[in-house]
Amino acid sequence: MQSVKLLDWFLASDPCIARLAQTRLLDETRPYVRDGWIGALLDRFDKDTGLWGNGVYSPKWVSTFYTLRDLISFEVDPAHPDVRLGLDTLVRRMWKPASHPDQDLCIAAMLLDMLLYARLYEREAHEIAGYLLSHRLPDGGWNCSYQKYECPNASIHTTLSVLEALSAFLRLLESGAIGGEGSPQQADAVHEAIFAGREYLLRRRLMRRVTNGKLILPDIQTFHFPTRWKYDVLRALLYFAESGAVYDKRMDEAMELLSSKFRRGYLLRGAAYPGREHFRYETTRAGAMNTLRGLIVLKAYDPDLYRTLLRKIVVLPD
Repeated sequence: MQSVKLLDWFLASDPCIARLAQTRLLDETRPYVRDGWIGALLDRFDKDTGLWGNGVYSPKWVSTFYTLRDLISFEVDPAHPDVRLGLDTLVRRMWKPASHPDQDLCIAAMLLDMLLYARLYEREAHEIAGYLLSHRLPDGGWNCSYQKYECPNASIHTTLSVLEALSAFLRLLESGAIGGEGSPQQADAVHEAIFAGREYLLRRRLMRRVTNGKLILPDIQTFHFPTRWKYDVLRALLYFAESGAVYDKRMDEAMELLSSKFRRGYLLRGAAYPGREHFRYETTRAGAMNTLRGLIVLKAYDPDLYRTLLRKIVVLPD
């Protein structure tokens, strides 16, 4: 056991966690880091093939796609040559609208999010954004199985992935960081889609079925990191906070859940999703990444609790 303030815990953790705490919580400007977890992942890149894990999307979770997802969640330097080469592999191998017009919406959304992070492939970014906009379902969300199963209803997993990507796309579009054909009209369409997608999640209070009020998924209230492609309440709250969404009363239950999980002063690491891993990022019960992510949400929506927790001395399990 050790007693420590949360900020000191973060600063003594992996270098990427320390940097994220400084930039996200303290609003400091810090250079990108290339050691710790980030360096260990970069060391596993095969420059000859342009791949991680000897695969593009699989094997999960060591493939190029999911390794880049992890690196970007750690805020790797977007200009790092291995990151750019890996993304080049993904675009060449995974975005083929001419030969495969019906692409998986969830994968397309996550790919768009990664391309936007690195400010690469502007033409493809517009193509993917347009593809996502054209496949919104009548209930306001998206479902990667919309065609395979002729599913009329959206999925929370796919909807959240699309919202993350479209919100990043809109931010860059409106700032002028990316241009594009018909930008004003496209921006209006993206605004409308984001509003509809958020409403889809808010009608469910981020966790409950509209029909009977029961939890949508058994482990939806468990906070996971890495999130992979899956939905949970913390990931949803983090999306709303990081995208600058105005607080909505329908988020109350989700925020109460988050606050209750901070009763120890920190959040648990959470269960890992089954699959291969390059290595385990965290090994103790206390989860620095989940705690940091939760604090980002509190900073946006419950600043009093946020400030209290930052000052609080917590007892971390070994």
